[in-house]
Amino acid sequence: SFNVTFPDTTRRRTLWAALKGGEETAGGLEGFALGVDQIHAISSAPVSPSDPPIEERCREAVSHRVGTLAERVRSIVTWDDIVLPEPVLEVAQHLLVYARESERVFERWGYGAKHAYGIGLSALFSGPPGTGKTMLAGLLASELGIDLFKIDLSRVVSKYIGETEERLARLFDEARRGGVALLFDEADSLFAKRTSVSSSTDRYANLEVNFLLQKMEDFEGIVFLTTNMPDSLDEAFKRRIRFHAKFPLPDVADRERLWRALTPTNAPLGDDVNFAALAEAYEFSGGDVKNASLRAAFYAAAADGVITLELLDKAAEVECRERGRLALRSAFDYV
Repeated sequence: SFNVTFPDTTRRRTLWAALKGGEETAGGLEGFALGVDQIHAISSAPVSPSDPPIEERCREAVSHRVGTLAERVRSIVTWDDIVLPEPVLEVAQHLLVYARESERVFERWGYGAKHAYGIGLSALFSGPPGTGKTMLAGLLASELGIDLFKIDLSRVVSKYIGETEERLARLFDEARRGGVALLFDEADSLFAKRTSVSSSTDRYANLEVNFLLQKMEDFEGIVFLTTNMPDSLDEAFKRRIRFHAKFPLPDVADRERLWRALTPTNAPLGDDVNFAALAEAYEFSGGDVKNASLRAAFYAAAADGVITLELLDKAAEVECRERGRLALRSAFDYV
């Protein structure tokens, strides 16, 4: 149950130190919001060389509670892997500063006393599919050293009155205790504009938005929201978001950078590969480039093992066709 009371950080530090033979060996484990029984179980469990480190076992114990309503996002990308316009990168840097300096500003400098609520970090990433919204959220969480959980809306939203609010309350409560970040993908499905009340359905839909607004203001952790339709979001909700980054479709220069960034250094490229030509021919998002690049690699693996411009162009054309688009040009038109 999410009503379990956990010992505070000081008590957890004392307990870990007692169980592991000294405070210097606790190694920051007190940062994980675990109960006394969980700490005892993890510290006393036999460990083999193939088992995950104790930090990972603590993280999994914390994640398990949030994980009933969400899925952990495991990010493997680095800043070198992403291609984003400067305005988006600028928002990302401001977000990192806010997260890292919140304690100094709100607690040591006293700004928290002037802001009774709404001091958590909330960010809205809007833009077409495949432009890197979820990827950036994962990278930022990784940079901050916290776990990111993507909300499974099918497990949260209920047709029964009051059940959605109960699940959301549980989700925010567990995220606070576990010190994890939340990601609401397709946020417009939960944070849609409130409507005039013409039926009981409208009234309860509005109550859910109001409830979410309140939980967002009360939450002092990190929440990322992504949407392809920012105009459908509730205006009062948008005003409460601290950071907003708009992800456009990449231009030609960024598309060329994406083709290069998404091609591993070990990939057996043919001498004729021309990423600039591919960028000119196909107006792809980053997700499209990623799919086409991987598809071409498998074409090459099934053939003579060399990734040629012909295979890359074929993969891009197939990607267009599967997306219901018409490929009017090929990369060879720009060589």
